This record gives sequence, structure tokens and C-alpha cells, in this order.
Amino acid sequence: MTRMLPTRLLPGTVVDGEADVFNRLINDPTTNDWTAIHSLHLPEHSTQREGEADFVVFVPGRGIVVVEIKSHRSLEIKNGEWLYSGSTTPGKNPFKQAHDNMWSNISLLKNHKSSPNTFKHIVWTYMVIFPNLSQPFEVKSTEWREEQVVDSYMLGQKPISHYILNALEKEHDHLLKIKDIHYIPKNFSPTIKEVDTMIKILKPQADLTESPLLRSQRILKEIKTLNPAQSVVLEASELNKRLFTSGPAGTGKTMLALEIAEKKASLDKNVLFLCFNQFLAEDLKQVSTNFKVQTFHSFLLEITGLNVPKENLNSFFNEELIEAAFDKIIEKNIKFDTLVIDEFQDLAIPEYLMLLDRLLHSGLVGGEWYIFADFEMQNLYKQKNSKYENLISLIDHAPLELKLRINCRNTPSVSKAAEELGKMNPPYLSTLRLEGNVPVMISTYKSTESQIENVLDTVDLLKLKGYEENEIIFLYSSDTGLIDTLKEKFNLKIDKYEPNKKAKRYTHTSIQSFKGLEHNIVILLDVEPYGKLESKDLTDLLYTGITRSLETTIVNISVDEYKSRL
Repeated sequence: MTRMLPTRLLPGTVVDGEADVFNRLINDPTTNDWTAIHSLHLPEHSTQREGEADFVVFVPGRGIVVVEIKSHRSLEIKNGEWLYSGSTTPGKNPFKQAHDNMWSNISLLKNHKSSPNTFKHIVWTYMVIFPNLSQPFEVKSTEWREEQVVDSYMLGQKPISHYILNALEKEHDHLLKIKDIHYIPKNFSPTIKEVDTMIKILKPQADLTESPLLRSQRILKEIKTLNPAQSVVLEASELNKRLFTSGPAGTGKTMLALEIAEKKASLDKNVLFLCFNQFLAEDLKQVSTNFKVQTFHSFLLEITGLNVPKENLNSFFNEELIEAAFDKIIEKNIKFDTLVIDEFQDLAIPEYLMLLDRLLHSGLVGGEWYIFADFEMQNLYKQKNSKYENLISLIDHAPLELKLRINCRNTPSVSKAAEELGKMNPPYLSTLRLEGNVPVMISTYKSTESQIENVLDTVDLLKLKGYEENEIIFLYSSDTGLIDTLKEKFNLKIDKYEPNKKAKRYTHTSIQSFKGLEHNIVILLDVEPYGKLESKDLTDLLYTGITRSLETTIVNISVDEYKSRL
């Protein structure tokens, strides 16, 4: 994954073709030691007053490539003129642009007092990428070489790193062939240290980090902006007494459920908000003022006065508690005007629906309810016979159903990781967030020792990027003792996650208990099969864990498990 400067795309400043190349570079798993500067301003240009290089890509040991991006979907080259997108006004020759930008960079760096001593031996080349061109670029000319062209069809066949390396290798061959006086065969410049030196010359402010406060404000602004699909859900909730909304993780279901509950409560309605996860309920209680928020089971325990036994939990929760709650609801005539239910995928079994029907004025058939669910991937607790069809069977008709598939919580690299490692089908329609300061990282391990080494390297990197310990949570599907080892042998200060308690350092908990919640940085541990955990269950846990992050997720996954998902 290429280190990008700046680390994220800024809204409204980038055309789609540049964004595509940016994301390809930052998500390429073979470019971990590469660095790329995007949109490098050149105030001292070689052929004009000033200019801008779309990308300058530094490849340690091979060289530097200046890349020009042309995002147009159509192109005509006529009488030496470049006509873009049907325009009759000639545009610039992109190969000359890339060539001139390359020499402008060379001139700036060569003449700088801090330039590396081996600078004259570093191999430079340039290339042009047409990421949106509707036809293959098959034009031949003496003005450019074949390896200096990449079109949309080529991008669909091989990773972008392949074409950048190919351009450099061909330039090495060319310099050897013409016996360039500065070319040294088997020269491994630039080194990583030399790259950092040149980066400091070109981007002296590149290492400034974002403060936690500014990061929090940025994230909040990004995730609280409603997208059109979410607006439709809110509008539909005002026009309809019953609404079923489904969607994968990160599409804003809980936020919409809260908004609807708040709206209904403001109309003096007695609203009950139910979910399945205890941590989620505790978190939501902090923002709900006019309505009751509880997990389904804690609500039943409250109205019955029963205590959870130490044994026979399955029969208690699925039989004894259900029967006692049903009797109490009738005895006390407990009724609500509106039901809002989140995490319905864990609650859609006939026995639970029977209770929900009793709690609501006019029942589920004629009462007012708003239900949100993700039956695709987040039924982590594998409730027996929990399915949407049970609701339809009870009310004897299909309610108004809306679907959400736009990810508004996660960054693009997190969404992509959820789609690929979590085997999402279909994938998200789009992701609205911008990339964070650190893209998703996949760290494979063969042993506990190598996983620990990965974790220690990761936390060091995150500190260097300006993240504080309380922004980081460790999640796992099963407690294997790794957290204790990190605390006792490596002195990492890791606390058990507690809802509604502001973290002061690293925290940890299970993926299952953190479902429905979110944190800036998520580090997933021990991603591998264990015990009786089936492949589909591990996939659902992995998907849920990945999508808990607001900035990035680091996935520590066994080598064998990672290979099985490629």
C-alpha cells in the first residue's frame, strides 16, 4: 500500500480519474515501500510560469515516475491536436505535460542544497494514464513509448504497480542501451532514506499530523451528513406507520432509527427503542432523552423482575423469560404507541415477535413500528429461525421496505476490505467518506509470536501518524489470551471496553459485543478458524469487525486463512 501525500483526497479538489488512480495506489498490496505525491504544485516550471504534476511516484531501488492523468472519456488526435470529450478547442499534449513536469522536478531537486549525493544516478521516467477512456488507446507515435501509456482496459487487467514498474524497467533498458553516462547498472537508488530526503524538499509540510480534536470534528461532519437514500427513509417514516429498512453495516441504520424515535417522541408518543446488543443499548441511552432504550432481553428482565440464572441460560432466555414476560405484559397492560427496533436480524423469531405484537397498540399488523436489520451478514448470535419471513407471516402482508447500500461510516479502503474479506455480495453501491490518514492494513501471521510483532509494529506506526491510544480498540472473535500477553510481557496499557466510559488508553472487547458500535481505529486479532467456528461464521465476524472503524482497520489474519480468501 503506497504512502500517499497528502494522505487523503480533499473534497471538491479532485477529478474522478485522479481519485481512481489515488485509490489504486493506496490499496495496492505490493507497494508497501512506495511513496506518491498527488497534485504536486510546481512554481518553477521548466516551460511555463507554473504547473502541477498529477502524481510523482517514488519506487525505492528502481526510480521515480511522473504521471499525468487524463480523465476524459473520449479523445481525438487530429493534425497533431488533442481534442478531449468532443471539444473543438485543442488541449495539451499529455505526454509533453508529463515530460515537462518530470524535468521541472529534476531541476528543482538537482539544484537543492539537500539533494541526495547520488541524485544524478536516479532513474526517472514519465507516463500518461487514461483511467476513463471508453476505447483502448492504440495510437502509436515517436513522441512516446508503448510502456508510457496506460488506459482503462489495462487498469482492469493488472494492478497499477505493474505498469509503473514496467515503465521504469524499460527506462533502465533504454539508458543501458544508449550508454547514458550517469546510468549505473544494478544501482539501487533511490533508497528509502533518499526518498524521504526528496519528499522533504518537495513537500516540507508533509509530516504535519492531524490533531485528535480536528480528526473528531472531521469524522463527525462526514458521517452526520444525510445521503439521498437516508433522506428517503426519514421521509417515508413520516408518511407511513410501518417501515422495514435493511442494509449492510455502515449504511446509517442506527442513526436513522434514533432520528425516527426522537421525531415520534417529540409528538408525545410513548416510544420503545429496542436492540439486541447490550453495549449498543448503553451507548444509545446517552443520546436518547424522550424515549426508552433497552435491549430486548433487559426489557423483559425489567418487566418480569427475574434474575439471570447461572445455569441453563438457553432455556431461561428462550422459554422461561418469554413466558413470564408474556404474562406480565397482559397483567400490567404494557403498551407503546411506537416501536423502533434496531438489529432486528437477531430478534426475528416467532416467540419474540409474539411479545412485540403484544407490546404495541394495534399490534404489529396495525400499529406503528420502524424496523432496521442486516440479515445478510450481521446475524452473529445465530438466533434459531430468525428471519424476515417470520414478520411477514405474522402480519400477513409485505410492509413497505427500503434498502440502504451506501456506506457512510467507513473510509473507501475499509469498505473495500469488508467487501473482499467479508465476501459481500452485492457490494456497497458507493462509499461517501474520504480516505483516512492510514488505509486498511492486512497483517498476516504464522504464529503467535509473529502476530505480536505485527501488533507492536502497528501501534508504533499509528503513534507516528498522530493517533492516541484511546482512539484504538482491539477486537477479537474469541479471547485467546493474546491481550494478556500484550499487557504483561510488552507493557501495553489495554483496558476492557466499557460503554459510556471515555477511554484513556487502548481498549479491547469481542467483535460480537461491539456490534453496532464504532471506533476510530480497529485492530482485529486472531482472525483464523477455531473450535467449531464455521467458515460462514468467521466471515460474518470478520465483516462486522472490519466495519466498526471510522478511520481504518488493521486485520491480523493467519497466512492460511488470508490465502483462502484471495
